[in-house]
Amino acid sequence: MSKKRDRNDRGQYTETIPLEDVLAMMRQSSDPVVTAKEVGEHLGCSSEAARQKLTRLTEEGRVERRKVGAGAVVWWLADRETITTDINSDDPFFTRQTYTAGEPSDTSERVDEILYGKSAE
Repeated sequence: MSKKRDRNDRGQYTETIPLEDVLAMMRQSSDPVVTAKEVGEHLGCSSEAARQKLTRLTEEGRVERRKVGAGAVVWWLADRETITTDINSDDPFFTRQTYTAGEPSDTSERVDEILYGKSAE
């Protein structure tokens, strides 16, 4: 018996596996490429469901693919997805006032205050 899927208010099936989960799995993989079968096994869905997610990510330019045999396809993160994702956009560094040439140049003496909001002691 198959698992009953939820539908939204328009009768469409709701997404059960977010694209970000697929990307997270790919980032954590020890291999540079994955197959739809591997993604499906890791995320608990069918290979076909995984393939559809990977195809969508390819259309968005976030994943790339290559046929490697009779029907076999491997997928990998596009260059822009392999750039570090550990940036904390809430870090005060990104909201600090910027300085331009011609302004007082005492910033080298106030680095801790500028970066961390506290005075160097």
